[in-house]
Amino acid sequence: MYRKLFRIIFIALALMVFTEKTWAQYTQDARVWINQLASAEFKGRGYTGGDSLAAFYIASELKKAGIGHLDGGYFQNFSLDANTFPQEISLTFNNTRLIPGKDFVLSPWSGSLNGKYKYVTLNKENLLTDEAIAQFLLKNKNKLIVLDTFKIRFNNQIISTRNFAMANIAENVGYIMLDEGQPIFGAASFSVNHFSASVRRSAVSKAKGKLKVSVTNDLKKNYTTRNVIGYIPGSTDTCILLTAHYDHLGQLGPNVFYAGAHDNASGVAAITSLGKILAQQKPHYSYLLVYFSGEESGLLGSVFFVNNSPIKLSKIKMVLNLDLAGSGDQGISVVNGKTHPDVVAVFDSINKKNNYFPVINVRGPAANSDHHPFHEKNIKSVFIYTMGEYKAYHIPEDNAENIPLTKFNELILFVWDYLCTEDKGLQLSNE
Repeated sequence: MYRKLFRIIFIALALMVFTEKTWAQYTQDARVWINQLASAEFKGRGYTGGDSLAAFYIASELKKAGIGHLDGGYFQNFSLDANTFPQEISLTFNNTRLIPGKDFVLSPWSGSLNGKYKYVTLNKENLLTDEAIAQFLLKNKNKLIVLDTFKIRFNNQIISTRNFAMANIAENVGYIMLDEGQPIFGAASFSVNHFSASVRRSAVSKAKGKLKVSVTNDLKKNYTTRNVIGYIPGSTDTCILLTAHYDHLGQLGPNVFYAGAHDNASGVAAITSLGKILAQQKPHYSYLLVYFSGEESGLLGSVFFVNNSPIKLSKIKMVLNLDLAGSGDQGISVVNGKTHPDVVAVFDSINKKNNYFPVINVRGPAANSDHHPFHEKNIKSVFIYTMGEYKAYHIPEDNAENIPLTKFNELILFVWDYLCTEDKGLQLSNE
């Protein structure tokens, strides 16, 4: 009796150790990948060469894991236009120099401006009529306009200050939009002829004053970037796509870069982890691991893929897109979940059985990541992102040191368990 009891306890402990080691391995590998992708060497994976370094690194990791490629190789090249800011930038309000990335960011489509200027504030007091706005702008054409409002009513429309600044109807020198908190950066495939920036409200103490600005943009035309595609053959050529974008926002001057650990080195790590597991099995379906570039500039890489697919779109069974995979203590969200209730039903069943996440939030369609171009082609596609206390997004602090990977292991096992319900050639993680 004691011998049998001892044997049961020993097996239980062994399984616990095995599970802990297996689970720990996913996060351990992810840390290695994220540390590299989010390093200063990769310059925020933007379109000044950092994207290329990331693409070649991902391809080398796929090769190392024994994951092959389609006949054309790992890369699917395409070109885009990208507005970049690799040179030194500075903003000085009333003799106080602001910190880039913390106190201010440039609008991603901003043009260049260098010199000293007076600034005036456009707010609710002078936003009463179209005529008043037009007169204010024309009167201050040689000054910078500070927009102290979230929306503006003009020409019988309510428009955002962002679009108002972009339009620059009176051809002013430039615009500064005030943010309550830390402003977030972005990416753009075009530039305008005037300056534009977002500034933390607390950094501007007066409605009028002087501003010294030094900003030079570099609009790169027909810049060559690439999607990275790994291939795991199955017993059929019908494919399941696991996707994540690897590009991010690049630099805000030479000393500030956007590491993009959560967005989206974490997603890259997630589908690479799944790829390593798949490479050790004999799946029924074939699998493509697709790492997109151009996501931050408007889903350009995934749009290019669906319009120039290396496989027939009719051969794609479904797309699982992972982005913002570094959190999860508050659960996950599933975009397109309402479109595909059959997928959500399986998700709920898996989660109920294994208690991976406290909640699964189900959303409808949204053009907020690389699943969407597939959705528009009527291909079953869902986008999973994690929710949690860690919310760093498009700020320099989203780095490898800060990302918690709270539920990363659970995310890998959750997606794997789902793949096992779709692909009978796979074995569940707990079997």
